[in-house]
Amino acid sequence: MLSQTWAQKATHCEQANGDPTKANSVILDSSMRRVPNFIGDLHRVVLLGSWDRLRYPERATIIAAGRSGFSMGAWVKDYRCGVCSASFRRRGGCRHFDHEGRPRMLEDGGKVAYRDARGVTGFELSSVKFPANRSSWAHPIG
Repeated sequence: MLSQTWAQKATHCEQANGDPTKANSVILDSSMRRVPNFIGDLHRVVLLGSWDRLRYPERATIIAAGRSGFSMGAWVKDYRCGVCSASFRRRGGCRHFDHEGRPRMLEDGGKVAYRDARGVTGFELSSVKFPANRSSWAHPIG
């Protein structure tokens, strides 16, 4: 299962994942959850991460207070257009996206243009000040 590729991988701060000896701790578990109130087959990856309070007390306090966002690192083999299924690896792509992978049009025939990631392998989770997705903020336990 896609989400399980993140389990037992390292956690970091601000995507400083180049040196494995500087990992903060590990991702304890992961799962895929259906996005509620959405028509279609949209899921999100949910990760349960840990950060070492003894080695990184400031970061642990920020996370525990819900003042941290998160960014997950993954390798992707390919992206497909969500409208026409064209591969982004193919030269020229498709008419729904420009050469840099940005949508040229947000809707075509009632379908929303999005990039569908294929062959995803997770490798890390970072606590970040500014997450790319607003749903990526901490949900502290306890």
